[in-house]
Amino acid sequence: MAYISTEAVKEIRSEIKRLFPKQDGWKFSVRKRDNMEVCVTILEGPETFGIDEIEDNYRQVNRHHFADHYSGYELQAIETIMACIQQSAAGVNVDHNAGDMGADYCNYNYFIRINIGEFDRPYKCTAK
Repeated sequence: MAYISTEAVKEIRSEIKRLFPKQDGWKFSVRKRDNMEVCVTILEGPETFGIDEIEDNYRQVNRHHFADHYSGYELQAIETIMACIQQSAAGVNVDHNAGDMGADYCNYNYFIRINIGEFDRPYKCTAK
């Protein structure tokens, strides 16, 4: 069954904050949901991520196809966040049933969600 520990999420949070410092204009929310999902929300940053503050002020990132929707520094930032999540939680809760189609949640140790802003907390571009 999918599971991620609080310690693994804390490690992910500290690594993301180290890679994307607040003085460069970044602000994140990194939390654990239902003990099986890491949710990273980019709340502020120097890039637009294609967000129009009037039309849409939040967006969910498709973690499988984000390279089709972002480019340049925006793509680099999302790739870095994904690598950070996968590297920080590597080896955590290794699923020995991975690949067994009869097992529930086969091949998943935990789920990943990346958002740019949230419905009630819109993304803010800090570029000057």
